[in-house]
Amino acid sequence: MREIKAHTGLRGIAALAVFLVHANFDQLWPQASWFIFIYSFFRWANPAVDLFFMLSGFILNYVYLKNGSMNRPMDWRKYFSARFARICPLYYATLCFPLATNLASMHFGHSLSDAFAPGELLPNLAMMQEWPFFGFIQSINHPSWSVSVEVFLYLFLLPPLVIIYSRFPVPKSLSLGLLLLLLIVDSSICREIPHFLDFPYSGLVRGIAGFGSGFLICELIHDRSDSAIPGWAETIVAILFLGILPLKAIHFLLPPAFVCIIAITYLPNSRLGKVLGSPVFAYLGAISYSIYLWQYPVFRVSSLLFGLRELAGYKQNAIISEPQKFLYFGGTVLILLALSTLSYYCFEIPMRSLLRRPIREWFRWKSFPWVREGNPGVG
Repeated sequence: MREIKAHTGLRGIAALAVFLVHANFDQLWPQASWFIFIYSFFRWANPAVDLFFMLSGFILNYVYLKNGSMNRPMDWRKYFSARFARICPLYYATLCFPLATNLASMHFGHSLSDAFAPGELLPNLAMMQEWPFFGFIQSINHPSWSVSVEVFLYLFLLPPLVIIYSRFPVPKSLSLGLLLLLLIVDSSICREIPHFLDFPYSGLVRGIAGFGSGFLICELIHDRSDSAIPGWAETIVAILFLGILPLKAIHFLLPPAFVCIIAITYLPNSRLGKVLGSPVFAYLGAISYSIYLWQYPVFRVSSLLFGLRELAGYKQNAIISEPQKFLYFGGTVLILLALSTLSYYCFEIPMRSLLRRPIREWFRWKSFPWVREGNPGVG
């Protein structure tokens, strides 16, 4: 199976955009017009999450249907174990931080800005806070709402899509029509300005529309092996995409733009794909899940180090100096990148390797990646 490095790079860029929006670094220098202008190219957090959903739908179709498995039954056990190993360990690891800070705030008599009601704990532990069964539930680690949506999609959307597309000859014209319908829904919901579809479970609808769109993109283009458009046309697409980013009023055009970029960069000869698959973007894509889930804990750590945010009921009212602003900006970015790198290589990868093994092997010393072969006594 060919690795699509460009899609990994896209995921990294989207994770960076979500982080920068939540960090609000532009508020540190509100009078610096040049900085505000540059920062405006990253203010597309909502569409960036929709891009995550699209890429998930595309890659799961690519891996489980198009990777030579069309003529044999789907191995659902491996599918669910792989999904569990991919998302659950880091989800629960990052959930521990807000739980710990809330317990600490109760002990010291403070009130955290991200405090949650006791009734919200169980849905968060079950990763069901965005499901329409409990009423609207706050995600304790705020960005994890999309993980809850992903779990819903893994359980209730991908299986019927796999069954339909593996057993029936669905016409491409029908897939194209469904894709256009889902894009209309996605474009209506992902906008950064108020809209008539703004309701508590709009995130779940966005997930269904984005994931389904990604699945259908793969269905329509997976058999293409040549370059679909010339290099100059790819350049025009990239310029148009960059032109949309700073203009919130036309962010409804981003989902169709995502479809074009995903389809173009899937092809091995794509120039844009080679740029997005470069080492820097590929690195960001590899650690993107850690960037996404560790960002709010890192904001809390930075607030303790640099005193620029409200934490535990204490608000920093002192005048913030320019050196302090630069320290907060650079320190937050470096802490997040360092923590995400450690999290990916020292936690995510080992946990995936461990959890994908059969249960009967979990208690064998050799099954643990940090134990050397032939040294079962080494801890």
